Amino acid sequence: MTAHEMAAVGPGGVPGPKACTWTWFLGGSGTAMIVAVAFPADAVGGFPPGTPEGPPTSITTRAFTRFIAGALGFTFLVISCFLFAVTAAAQNAPQFRTEVSLVRVDAEVTDGTRTLTGLAQADFEVFDNGDRQEITHFSEAEEPLDLILLFDVSGSMNQLLGKIAATARRALAEFRPGDRVAVMAFSTKSRYIVDFTEDFDFVERAVYDHVLGDVGAALREGERGTAIMAALDDAVDRFPSPRATHRRRAVLIITDNLGFRTRREQRVLHKYWEADVVLTGVLLTNLRLEINRQYTRFAPHWWLIMQGMTGIAEKTGGDVLKGSDPAEAFGESVRRLRRRYSLFYRAPVAVPGKPRQVKVDLTRTARQRLVGARVRARKGYVTPAAQNH
Repeated sequence: MTAHEMAAVGPGGVPGPKACTWTWFLGGSGTAMIVAVAFPADAVGGFPPGTPEGPPTSITTRAFTRFIAGALGFTFLVISCFLFAVTAAAQNAPQFRTEVSLVRVDAEVTDGTRTLTGLAQADFEVFDNGDRQEITHFSEAEEPLDLILLFDVSGSMNQLLGKIAATARRALAEFRPGDRVAVMAFSTKSRYIVDFTEDFDFVERAVYDHVLGDVGAALREGERGTAIMAALDDAVDRFPSPRATHRRRAVLIITDNLGFRTRREQRVLHKYWEADVVLTGVLLTNLRLEINRQYTRFAPHWWLIMQGMTGIAEKTGGDVLKGSDPAEAFGESVRRLRRRYSLFYRAPVAVPGKPRQVKVDLTRTARQRLVGARVRARKGYVTPAAQNH
């Protein structure tokens, strides 16, 4: 879960004033009044008849006792009425128990070539900072997607953009009713082109007219390298907060993955963990790009300035599919996002704002049954700023 979801654990209550409290004061008021009646007042002001007019020259003990008992009786009566009103309001008001924070982790299981479906809750185990957790909820249901299509339109991608145009319609056919898609493009800077929408025809036109047209051309003007990490940072900020339940959130980047260092990867990764967003990628290539990629692998000085997206994809549980057919790779990426298991467990007590490590694996029995299977899931999350336990 966005990274977390709040699950109500049922009705309860914070106790109000006890019902017996106001009755104590009411009883005390009655007792005081009885005491007051038991002690007669002094004769004063012509009462009873024959008493001289005017105030008394002294007050007897019995009259003083009557006065004090009467004052206490009246005071206790006021207090009992107030407490009765507070108690009645507390009993009639709706009451709730503190909510329990759940961690959600979406997991994909593959045998190296295809995703494996039909697994059960008992096939998985989850560890949080090394401690095994009890899985409280489990689901294999497909959920609608909130997906940002992030297109690399840098100069090195020029020869490959035509492939995207030729297969855009086939690729976008993977979306289903209920999915929401946004579109971004980037080179040195990024541009948000289409906000989240269910109008996939509009998305297709935006890809043709803007990603492959005016916006892409404008972004390439004055290009000073491909800022992949900065674009990923900009993309995750576009997801609404808080996370909508029962929707999967992902960024699908189409790139050659030849980018220059722009942002700290760890900081961007933590933002993806906080937003509960998966990064998945379609890595396009041709012979020239593959030669460049192999060169950078064996040129140590390039390691200091090059920065791609594979690290964040791995740590958020995403796939990186490489191929020359963008439509097929795109479609497979979307299908894999759908074929995920959702696992929930109670969030351990932790310092708010601190990252925690998560490991999802198959149980020993499941590994013996599914030889070679591996689990892909995010490697951590950031504890929410406010937790209730």
